[in-house]
Amino acid sequence: MANIIIGTAGHIDHGKSTLIKALTGISTDTTEEEVERGMSINLGFAYFDLPSGRRVGIIDVPGHERFIKNMLAGAQGINMILLVIDANEGVMPQTKEHANILTLLGVEDYLVVLTKADLVDDELLDLLEEDIRDEFRGTPIEKASIIRVDSLSGRGLPELINNIDRLADRVKPMNLTAEPRLNVDRVFTVKGFGTVVTGTLLEGTLQKDQDLILYPQKLPVKIRSIQVHEKPVDRAYAGQRTALNLSGVKVTDVRRGDVLTSLDNLMLSYIVDARIEVLADYGKPLSLWDRVRAYLGTREVMARVVPLGQESIAPGSEGFVQLRMEEEIAAKPGDRIILRAYSPMITLGGGQILDPSTGKHGRFDERILKGLELREKNELDAVIADFLMQNPQPLATEKEILDRVPAEAPAVAEKLQLMSREGAVLKLADYYVGAERLTQIRAEFLRVLRDFHKKYPLRAGMPREELKSRMKYTAKGKPYDLLLERVAQEGTVILQGSLAKDPEFQVVYTKEQERIREDLLARLDEGGFSPLPLKELCPDKKYLDVLDSLEDVTKRVDADIVFSKDHYEEATRRMLLHAKEHGSITLAQFRDLLDTSRKYAVALLDYYDKLGWTRREGEARVLTGKEVPLP
Repeated sequence: MANIIIGTAGHIDHGKSTLIKALTGISTDTTEEEVERGMSINLGFAYFDLPSGRRVGIIDVPGHERFIKNMLAGAQGINMILLVIDANEGVMPQTKEHANILTLLGVEDYLVVLTKADLVDDELLDLLEEDIRDEFRGTPIEKASIIRVDSLSGRGLPELINNIDRLADRVKPMNLTAEPRLNVDRVFTVKGFGTVVTGTLLEGTLQKDQDLILYPQKLPVKIRSIQVHEKPVDRAYAGQRTALNLSGVKVTDVRRGDVLTSLDNLMLSYIVDARIEVLADYGKPLSLWDRVRAYLGTREVMARVVPLGQESIAPGSEGFVQLRMEEEIAAKPGDRIILRAYSPMITLGGGQILDPSTGKHGRFDERILKGLELREKNELDAVIADFLMQNPQPLATEKEILDRVPAEAPAVAEKLQLMSREGAVLKLADYYVGAERLTQIRAEFLRVLRDFHKKYPLRAGMPREELKSRMKYTAKGKPYDLLLERVAQEGTVILQGSLAKDPEFQVVYTKEQERIREDLLARLDEGGFSPLPLKELCPDKKYLDVLDSLEDVTKRVDADIVFSKDHYEEATRRMLLHAKEHGSITLAQFRDLLDTSRKYAVALLDYYDKLGWTRREGEARVLTGKEVPLP
C-alpha cells in the first residue's frame, strides 16, 4: 500500500488551514505570528486516517504570494493536491500560480475543494464549477472532482474523505529500493536531543543508526532516531513525512534545501541542462542571460539562463536550456525544477533536469541537442549510448553511468547486460565503453602511430608512454591500459615490449642502413655483458639512426650503455635467480655472475631500481615483489 502525502494549494484566506483542521483535528498554524495574522507563513503538517485504514500525511502550504518559496518547499513528494477555492471569490492569482507550479512539478491527481460553500447558493456554485473547468482547461484539474465543503458545519467533509480514499488507490507506490533521499524543509533543535530535520522521504528507506551524507556540503551524519506522524519508528519508507534526529552535525550546519542521502547518490554541479516550459501567461520570452530563481527540491538558487538550440523560449513554448547556478546544487537526472523571475517574483515556468552535471558547451551543438532529446524521451539504451559517446572519459563504471541517466540501478544493470550481448557496449574489467566510441579510439591509436612512423621511419615502434601522452582521449591509469590491451588483442595495435606500432608498419632499410644494422647487431652480440660505449658503438648519426630502429632487439639502460635484448634478458634472469635463492644480491655478486666490470653491473642494477623491481637495503638489493616481464 502506497504512502500518501496530500498537499493543499490555493489563494490566501481561502480556508486551507481551516479545512485541514476539520479533516484532522490538528491546527497547522502553530507560530504566534501565524495565529495573530490569521494566515500560514511556514509549512504546516498534519495527518489523518482514511476509511480504508490508510494513514495520510497532509501539508498546509502558505497561500500568500510572498511565501511562494515556502509553498514550493512543501510541494516536494506530494502525491495528491486539494486545490482549495473560496466559493465567494473563485479562482484568484495564487490559485493559478499554485496550480501552475504543481502541474510543472508533474502532479496529476487533484481534488478541487470549494470552501465556505454554505455562504453561496447552489446556482452560483454551479456557475463557479464551470468557470473552474474553463480556467484550467487542458490541465489535469479540468477533469478533477469538485467537492463543495463548509469546514465549520462539516458539510461535504465525508464526501471529500471518500474521494481522497478513492483517489489514493491510483497513487503509484514510491520507489523503496532506490537509495534514500530526503529534501530538508525544516531544521531545528530539540532540548536534550540536538539537531532535527524534517522532509518527505522521496525514495528508498531510512533506519535508525543509518549513516547518511548531507548534500551539498557532503557532511557525514548518523540517524539517532526517526519519527513518522509524531510516533517513534525504527524505519521510514518513501512517501512518508519524516522527522530525523541527527548526530554528527550542528543545527547551524543544516539549512532548508539540503539533501540527505547515501554517499555518491547525487551529482554536485553548478551547471545543469534541462527541458523548460515557459508559462503562457508569462509576459515575455525566456532569453539569454536572464537571471532567475531556480527551485530544486526545497532549495532556492539564483541562476542564469542559456537557451539551447534557439535564441529564446516564447511564452507557451518549451525548449532546452542550460542553467548556470550561482551556488552548487545536488541533483539527479529527472528531477523537477521551477523557475521564477528575479523581479517581480512570479513563476515563469519549469520542467525537468536532463543532465545534472554538465559543462559549458555550444548553444547550437547538434550532438548536445540530440543527446538531450534522447534523455527527454528516456529511451534508456539510447541515453546510455549517448552518455558513453559524449562523456570526456571514454570508459565509465556502472555507477558513473547510473549517476548520469534517469533510471534506477536494476534497470541500468539489466540494460547494460543487454547492450553488451548486442555489441552496443563492451565491458572492460569494471568499465564500459560504447561500440561507436571504441571505433573512434581505434582510429585515434592508428592516427598517432602512423604520424610517428612517418616522422621516424627507422624506429621499430613508438614508446608506449609517448603514445599515451599523445592520445587525445583523456583516459588515464587503468582505463587507458584496458583500452590499449583491448586494441592490441584485436590486432589494431602491435605491442612489442615497451613499444607499440601499426600492424602494417615495417622498417625499410637502404643497402647502407642494412650494412650498419648487421654491424651493430654483431658488435652488440660480441660485447655480451660488456658492450661498447655508445660513442664507440655509433661513431656517427647514421649509426645512431639505425640503432633507434633496433629498439625491439636492444635495451638501453642509461645514456651510454646499450645491451642486446638477449644479453639484457639473460642478465635479468641471473639477477632474479640469485636474489630469490639468497634473499638479496650485492653489486659484487652481480658483477661476478656476469663476468663483467662494475660499470655495467651498476648500470643494470640502477635500471632495475628505476623499474621498481629491486630496491637497495644497505649494500645489497632485494626484490620488491613487482612482476618482472620476461619471455
